[in-house]
Amino acid sequence: MSQPDPVNEMMGASLRRRRYPFKPRCVAEDEVIQRAIEQLLVWIKPKVDAAAKSRARQFGFHSHDAEDLAADVLVHLWWSALPNYDAHRGELVQYIWTCINNRMTDGIRRLIRARNQEAPPSDQLDFTSSRSDLGHDIRLDQLALELLDSLELSAAQSELLQAWLNTPTNKETAKRMGWHPASVSRRMRSIRQAAQVRAAELVDDLL
Repeated sequence: MSQPDPVNEMMGASLRRRRYPFKPRCVAEDEVIQRAIEQLLVWIKPKVDAAAKSRARQFGFHSHDAEDLAADVLVHLWWSALPNYDAHRGELVQYIWTCINNRMTDGIRRLIRARNQEAPPSDQLDFTSSRSDLGHDIRLDQLALELLDSLELSAAQSELLQAWLNTPTNKETAKRMGWHPASVSRRMRSIRQAAQVRAAELVDDLL
């Protein structure tokens, strides 16, 4: 007997805005929803792990930081995002990827702030190479976050960018998104052009 598709089961459960612990008067319905969420998290976890590793590596963090980032995202989905899903407000998969992207971005911000606060006194910095200058690295982190925020990507663009960062080719990205590879190339070109324009503006602000 084939296993039920977690996404379809979740949609069929018609999640309302509700938080745990479950209310006694709707235990049967909530048990169905809980099972659906558990199956959905099993399906999501490998994707969240891969995205966290990619995002952590992109910002120069270690594997244990990626594990913490992934765990935080999964807890957020379990306790807040999925129980609060309203089927009338949009498709579940798009909602999930938006929640994952937003929570992961917040997690990266926290990691960067923590790293900046741990900066040693200036007399302990190694100035032998400008690329190892901690102040230089911190400013690059800040610029990266400013660039990410200022792009104001739509939910669909955020989902595409996340898929693109975690797949080796446009063909694999297209397969994950259910699109033609040419569509992925065109949409990513639009995102890159917007990023290049905004990056140039940020650099001009520094000069």
